[in-house]
Parts: sequence; C-alpha cells; structure tokens
Amino acid sequence: MDRRTFLLQGGAIVSSAATTLAFPNIVRAGLDWLNSTRNGIDIYRDYVREPTIFFDPSSTATKSLGTFEFPYKTQSEIESVVRGNMAGEVLGFKRGTKLRVTGDLGLNLSVHGVATNPFLICPYGDAEELPVITSASVVNWTLYDPDKNIWSYFTGSKEQVIWRDGNRTPKMKFRSNARDSLSLPNRYTFDAGTLYLRLDSGESANDGHTEITSSNFSFFLSLDHTVTDTGNLTVCGLNIRNARHSTFLCTARSPGVITNIDNIHVVGCQFSGGGIDNTVDNFGYNGLVIYGVSDAIRIRELYIAGCYSEDNLNNAYELAGTSGALVEKNLSYNCAGHSVIELWKSNDNCTVRYNWGDFSGVNGTLNHKAGGGIWLNNFDFNDKRDPTNTLNTNCTFVFNLITRCKWYGIHLSGGSGHVVQHNTFYADIDATAPDATDAFNQPIGWRTSGTAVAGFADISNNLFYWKAPKITKRRITMLALMNGELGNENSIPTGNKNIYYYEAEGSRESNFMYNKMGQANFLIYKSEMAPYALDQNSICSSRIIGGTLTESTLGFIVPTKLPGGGNHRYEPANAFTPSAAATMGLKTLTSIGTTYYDGNVYANSSATIGAFRGRYQ
Repeated sequence: MDRRTFLLQGGAIVSSAATTLAFPNIVRAGLDWLNSTRNGIDIYRDYVREPTIFFDPSSTATKSLGTFEFPYKTQSEIESVVRGNMAGEVLGFKRGTKLRVTGDLGLNLSVHGVATNPFLICPYGDAEELPVITSASVVNWTLYDPDKNIWSYFTGSKEQVIWRDGNRTPKMKFRSNARDSLSLPNRYTFDAGTLYLRLDSGESANDGHTEITSSNFSFFLSLDHTVTDTGNLTVCGLNIRNARHSTFLCTARSPGVITNIDNIHVVGCQFSGGGIDNTVDNFGYNGLVIYGVSDAIRIRELYIAGCYSEDNLNNAYELAGTSGALVEKNLSYNCAGHSVIELWKSNDNCTVRYNWGDFSGVNGTLNHKAGGGIWLNNFDFNDKRDPTNTLNTNCTFVFNLITRCKWYGIHLSGGSGHVVQHNTFYADIDATAPDATDAFNQPIGWRTSGTAVAGFADISNNLFYWKAPKITKRRITMLALMNGELGNENSIPTGNKNIYYYEAEGSRESNFMYNKMGQANFLIYKSEMAPYALDQNSICSSRIIGGTLTESTLGFIVPTKLPGGGNHRYEPANAFTPSAAATMGLKTLTSIGTTYYDGNVYANSSATIGAFRGRYQ
C-alpha cells in the first residue's frame, strides 16, 4: 500500500507529539500586501491546516517519507505522490525554502478533491518568507568579451529570461554582435541560441547572483481529467515566480471525461516574473491563469482573493471558462497587460471587486501587451469573437481602483448584462508614456467595442481622473465607442453619474470618441448620447468645453505621492482624499475612500462617486 492510499484510508502521520503544528490567527510575516492593503483575508485563520504531506526542498534528512521529520524534498517525489484523488489531503510547503523546478510544465500536479473534502496546498513553518516555486536556475557562463565584461551562455533552441539578484534584466535587440547590442552594463541580448550578458566591470556571471528562466510554467496545477467531477482544490500562501509563460496555470491538460469543475480557491499567493520579453512569441506572460475546458464546462465556485501580482509581461490575473467567479481584494503592480483582470473568453456572472491595479502597460523593453485595468473580452473557446453575445454575460466590476495604466481603464468587448460601477480610474501620462503625443499612448477612461446591442452594459458612478501632464495640450480620451456610427448596435452602454476630470488646460483633439470621429464638447456629447440613456447626469471638468466641474466643487485633494509610486510595493499612499461635502448635485463624498485596514468597506454601499482611496488609516 502506498503512502497516499494509507492516508486516504485513515492512516496517521508517523510523527512525535512535539512536532504538532499550531497556526496563529493573524497574518504572518511574508504576507505584507495582506496586512497593508486588505481586510478580511487571513489564510492562517481561514485556510491553513496542519499538513498531512510535508515538503521541504532544503531538507537534509536521510529519508523522504513526507512526514514532518522526513519530508519529501524533490519535485519528482511530490509529483509521483500527489496525483489523482487527494481528497482531504494537505500538502505543506515549508516557509523560507525555494523549489527550483525543471521541465516545460514546471511543478505539475494532476489532482482533484471532493466537495466535502477539498485538497489543500499551504505553507508551514516559522520562517518569514513564503515558500518559493521558481523555474529560475543558476548556470555556468563563459567569459565572452573580457574588455566589455560580456558573458555568454548557450541555451539551445529556446530563449530564456535573465534575472540578476531577483530582478528582471532588461533585454536589448541583437544588432550585428554582442558588443554593439550591449552598449551599457546590466543588459542582455540573444542570438542563435546564445544569451549574452554584460555586467559591471569586475562582476562575474558565475557569482551565484545570475539566474535564467527555463520552464514554461513554474506551477501547473492540472485538473484531473480522468474523472467526471474535478476541482475542489485550494492553493494559498505560495510565492510562484519566474516562468517563460505564466507563473501559475490551473486548467486541465485535456477535456478527458470532465463534466463538472467546482470549488477552486487561490488565496494569499504571489505571482511574479512571468513572460519572455520579445516580439516573436505570443505567450501568455501572465501571473495567474485559470481556465475551464470549454464554453459549456466552466469552473464554478472559483475564488481568487488577497493575491499579489508583479512584473508580469501581460496580465496580472486572467480567467476563461468560468461561471460565478469572485475575484476580490487582489493587488498588482508593474504588469504589462491588465492590472485588475482579463476575462478572456466564456465568463459569466463574475464579480470583480475591491481590487487595486497599479502601473500597467509599461513593463518590458521589447514588447508590451494590453496596458489596461479591466478587459472583458467576448471570445469563445475557439478564440473567436462571439457574434451572439451570449457566452460572456452578467459580469460585475465594482469598487476597483485602477491607477497609472497606459492605454485604458475599462474595456468591454461585448456580451450582455454587465455592470461597471463605483470604480476609480487615475491616469498619469507622464508616468506611463512620458514622451508620447499620439492617441495610441494616451490612457482612455473606458472603452467599448464589438457588436453588442445598445445597453449591453451599465457604466455608472465611476470617477475617471487624468493628472495634468508636463507637456500641455496632449490628447486625452475620456471614453471611446469604437465601432463606427451611432445606431448600428456598436456596443453602446447605458450609464450615468460618472465624473470625467482633467487637470490640464484643454487638449489637443477630441475627448469623447464616438460616431467615427469624436467630440471635444461635453454638452454636445451628452446630446448625442441622450437616445442611449448614457451620461445624462454625468459631469466633466470645466477645462473641457461644456464641463463645469472644478477642484473646489469636486472636493478632493490629489497629493503628489501616488499609490505604489515605485517606492513601496504593498502599502498604499494617499491617492484621493475627500475634503468637501458635495459635487454638482451628486451625493456627498462622506465615507467614500476608507481602506480595508480599518475594517470598513472600500466605499460606502450608497456612494455614487467612484472608489476613492482615502487616507491610510
């Protein structure tokens, strides 16, 4: 009888009483983003349990039994033991350790639990750092050019990513030879199967501080496709990083006999370092990716909460094939795609709330992806546009904070029944596109596309704020209806009581894009939108023609220190501080903007103006 069968039949862990673990009811060190920006997600209170299977890649024990004294210590050991029906099992990863995975899929566990007994993966131990799963490895380099201190490594047929002291090394285009390509140190390039890395004079690529990414994924949690009812999995408290594609992928390798996928939770995890920085491969580049298996067989009871995503070359979080997902209280920083969520295909009845995505669309030296906050795409599982607008329906986006994204805050590409309310969008062109003067690099507040019927979504009670750029009269776009003339079912939403605010004097061209051209006069725009019940009681900055809103009537202060700001990854600064009572007949700002930390909700349920972020209390 193998150990897994023994445990499933009621066998006990061989362990002394002295090794019984106890977990405090607090957020432990190593989960800074939970302590600093969220309230109500505590993996040690709600998720972490004493492991039934212990894993410690740093162990020097003479045996590998999966016990506390003799934990498993290699990737191959847990891949052979953790498979199939793992109902009720708890796989513990020891804190403060690092698993360096190999193989294209990285750590690949093909498992399922049952509804009454899910399978749980969680951390254990007293170290400050969360357990790390990474595909980054240390390799032996050859000194290629002593004069410029350029090192080479032959990788074979696949391009890699270079990390130095845990930081992504900027990649340069290859130009004739390595020396011409690397005019500055701490850069790398790639040509014909070889990496070239230039370091500062006197530094060595073989000093243990240089790593390369080799696996497509760091952790592939594969839904067991040999059973009809799969899922019932929980992952919490892992630091998953450094992959060629996405760092963490949860889906089935094939549909198999699956008819139902239920109850998947991912809570309190960190995802960072996903993607290859190039212009050739169209890889996922994401932090977290969770997919069902078809348009019809979707994941139900999906919960993603309290996670942190950083330095991924596309989306912070991406979903497909889900029904009724709840995505809340997550954070992202410096991702090239969508900072809050991308609902790529076949998602219905999702709720996305209380998330904060900061600084998106600027990561990567050779290629960047979508550069937005929220995107609800309208694809089917063939990655084709859904002309029926029936596969992506009834999704709700409320109380989200989207700051410093390069292209747009919210983009809806079709479907029906969507709600976008009480969100705050903050644009800072100097941060995301300091040299740009064209519309392509100017952030848009909200955007719709596709061929859904008018009223397919409601966009109301949101704040869209553009910080004044250093270069005046640059083009800003408040919103964009993208598909041609009005009246042609071009995905025009309903909506009301939005605030469009621009600090600077005027703008170069149109601010409200519709009817193939656009309009710089807010009153004319409202008149054009009257038949569609859109923005009739919304207000606009007085610096736009037809707008009347000023700083004093808006009633908030924008301090110079922005959220994230590049100086602290987790703890927010003040972004919007309410300072006055009323604005243009809208409801007061009272109680809007409290943080999770003080126990209050993100914004009062009766608030009608955006998801302000108030003083950190």
